[in-house]
Order: sequence, then C-alpha cells, then structure tokens
Amino acid sequence: MSGEIAYLRPGGQALRGSEAVADRLRDLEAAGAVVADAQGRVGLAPNPLAPPEGHRILCYYPPLPPERLGSAAFRREFGTRFAISAAAADLGMAQALGEFGALASFAPPSRLPEAEMALARAQRAFGGRLFALRLKEDPLQPEAAEALADLWGRRGGRLLEAEGFAAPTPALALWRAETLARDAEGAPASLRRLVARVATPEAAEAFLRPAPAEILDRLVSRGKLDEQRRALALEIPMADAVTLCGGGPSSPWATAPLLARALRQRDRLCAPEAWPYLGVAGGAASPQAMAALFAMGADYAALDEAAAICAAGSPNARVAPDLEEGAEELRLWGYEAGLDLSAALDETLTHLLRAAALESRLNWLALSGAPLPRLHPPRPAYRPPP
Repeated sequence: MSGEIAYLRPGGQALRGSEAVADRLRDLEAAGAVVADAQGRVGLAPNPLAPPEGHRILCYYPPLPPERLGSAAFRREFGTRFAISAAAADLGMAQALGEFGALASFAPPSRLPEAEMALARAQRAFGGRLFALRLKEDPLQPEAAEALADLWGRRGGRLLEAEGFAAPTPALALWRAETLARDAEGAPASLRRLVARVATPEAAEAFLRPAPAEILDRLVSRGKLDEQRRALALEIPMADAVTLCGGGPSSPWATAPLLARALRQRDRLCAPEAWPYLGVAGGAASPQAMAALFAMGADYAALDEAAAICAAGSPNARVAPDLEEGAEELRLWGYEAGLDLSAALDETLTHLLRAAALESRLNWLALSGAPLPRLHPPRPAYRPPP
C-alpha cells in the first residue's frame, strides 16, 4: 500500500520495517537515494546511480562521514582531520586532541620561565603538527600577554588563540603583522595564524577588520614593525578564524544569533579570498546543535564541553561555568544514547561526530522535500557502529 516502508536491495528485493531503513541511514560512508515504485511505496536504494527497475528517484543523499562536516578549507589550513577545535585543560589533553584530528590549544603558565618549559614540551610532543598557544586577556597585566606572545613567536610558534579580547591589542597586532610578506601572487601572507575567541558581535567585528591603524602606527614608532608590514596588515582581517562563544555567563548572546550576525559581518567586511573561518563554541555540545550550526554556515565547532568531561574523568564532574549548560546537554544526550562520555577522548569524540553527521543527513533529507519512508520513531537515533 502507499507509504509502505521498503529497504530496497540492489536486486530489487525489499526488506520491510523501520529498523532496516534506519540502519541504512546510519551507514554514513554510503550514498543512497529515496525512491518510489509505481504504487507510490517509498524506500531507500543503496545505489543512487542504478535504482531498482520500476522505481523513480526522489532525492539523492551523499556519503557523510564525520570528516566531511564543516569546512574542508579549514581542515586543510590547520592540518586537521576534522573541522573541530577544543581548548584543552593541560598539555596531555591537548596532545590527545591533536592525535585525534582536532585543532587543540592550551594555556601555559603565566610566568615566563615555566611557560617556556611548557612550550618546549608541547613542541616536542606535537612534532610538526599545528597547535595553538591560548592567550587570555588580563586587563590588569597587559604586558604579560605581550611577553607571552613574544616568547611564542621567538620559539617559532605558528598559531595563537586569543581568548576574551574585546578588540585587537598591540601584542596581537604585532603577532599578526610581524611575519607578513607578499606571496608569489602579490597577496599578503604570513607564517603565523591567529584565532580569536569572542563573545559579542562587536568583538567579532573587531577581529574581522584589519588591525587598527593607530595600533600599527605605534608599533612602527617603537621600531617593532616596518612600514611595509604595516601596509600589508591593513589589507587583511586581523584574525584567520573567529570562534563565537555564545550561551555562557560571559556572553549575552545565544550561539545561533551570534553566528548569524557574524556571517553577515564577514560578508560585509571581508573580501571572499580573505574570509576568516567562523566557528562556534558554547552551543555545539550535542549532535543536534552541532548539525544545526554547521547547516547555518559554521566552518568548525569547538568541542570544549566534551574535552572538559573527558579531562574530569566522569560525565557528572563539574566543569567551568561557561561550559556547564552545554555539558549538561551533552550528558543528557550521552545518557539517552547509552554512552559513557567520560571514556577515552577519541571514543567520546567519535560518537559525538558520527551522531552529528547522522543528524546532518536527516536534516538534508528533511529539507529535500521528498516524501520519506515512515519510521518509528520518526527520526532514527544514533547507535555506535558495531
């Protein structure tokens, strides 16, 4: 009868039942198509290029392994397997994140001798892989941030993550401009990268614009920057990537509206060839939220909640206040899925990313407008691969 569920095998044989269709949709590495026969029965064909005889294709869906979530350009730029990042509590967690395929950052001690030893250990641990020094704003001691950024530059550091800065500072502008030169095509290029973690549209705009001319002028007058690099710095955005941290106590903005505003700001302020990547943090803890934010246009997601839960060793451990709301949503999803989210980091992140990819596939099909097989429940739940 019309609407009967059918999972169609290559030879045309049909299996009946919601679970067969759901299992097919959970196979993220496979493509497929929604098809209908002459009687209007809807099913899934495993080979979208050769549907069963007597069926018409209503909608294709592509393979969607977790490696395809987010921006491919972000993955190439930062040398990661996945379009995700995370702020690690310590070097061990940062190394585990990097080995998994995420862009990791960690904050070294504030005292320079200890910071230098920590950075030396990190560089040995990461080898040639890219990782970020996380630099937190301290309005009472701005010279400390400047000294730490200078130390990182002298040690050959390539990536700085600036957290909590409402606008560029001389230390950040110098980091951005100090190694600028023109590439073979005449465009500004640098050996260094800057990621800005911001919580408001005003801060996002400040890092989507070039470094302020008055700050660059002060650096030139102090002999820290030459005129050529000053001119180059005015041609490019201040940051290579902007992580939008919404939803926590430090941000009056929810993550989705903050991302929507930043996407419009980037369109207005930045040339397409120099677009900074836009990521989300604080609102991408669950698979459903991550899939929705990727669909909105996020280039990457910061999975700080998952990293914090794994670092604590217990799904019920307390985390930082800014992460608590997202961590609670992640805990609830893990409980409903029957998963131990305090297990090994790679296992937790694999579950989270595969579940987000499944949600993205289901969103794709829902937006296609094609009639789908009736499922019970209507939206297949994530199940760990066998």
